[in-house]
Amino acid sequence: MATRSAEVCQVLNGSPLLERAVHAAATSDTAAIISRKHWRIWEGDDPPACEYIIQSWDTAHETKTTSDYSACTTWGVWYNEEENDKPQLILLDAFKDRIAFPELKQVAFKQWKEWQPDAFIVEKKAAGGPLIQELRAMGIPVQEFTPSRGNDKMVRVQAIADLFSSGMVWAPDTRWAREVIEEVAAFPVGEHDDYVDTTSQALLRFRQGGFITLDTDEADEPQFFKRRSAAYY
Repeated sequence: MATRSAEVCQVLNGSPLLERAVHAAATSDTAAIISRKHWRIWEGDDPPACEYIIQSWDTAHETKTTSDYSACTTWGVWYNEEENDKPQLILLDAFKDRIAFPELKQVAFKQWKEWQPDAFIVEKKAAGGPLIQELRAMGIPVQEFTPSRGNDKMVRVQAIADLFSSGMVWAPDTRWAREVIEEVAAFPVGEHDDYVDTTSQALLRFRQGGFITLDTDEADEPQFFKRRSAAYY
């Protein structure tokens, strides 16, 4: 039996199967900054009526569209009546693909038009700079995001981790939502982190804008937002 096990290990060594097994072990919930189990699943056919919607983009390098992804996530803040009207967040939509800049511009405009977000954020790196300029020329009020020095991916993800562990982040039971959940759980050892960037970017903006608070935050004046009509997946 020991000989057979050694043979199996030798066959698997360097194979994609072994790599996937190692990757799965490395991305288990015990190693995750944001655990899969901390996402709450929205089981309704339609999302709740959201008070404020943020759309967040992370773009690929223009010259490397064959290897890099451009990604977008759309998020909403809503008041959970079953939990004393506590403001919470829900993932409304997600998009990721390898696309050249002309198509990226078209897709970004389509996503903005479909959701009409209250805030449309693009990280100013890679194709983000040109995309910001093009969309602003089309009349879209784009907000650029430029991470400050020392505010790297790890810092940003750690800054939003408490939102998840506090049970304030929801996602529907859909294929694209599961892709976001898996990629976030795999960080920082996952193969890709495009959805991670868009997620941290959006949730940090919700926090900075005072739309969502934690029990550990200092008390502040309550904020009220104009109610939007319900969106659909």
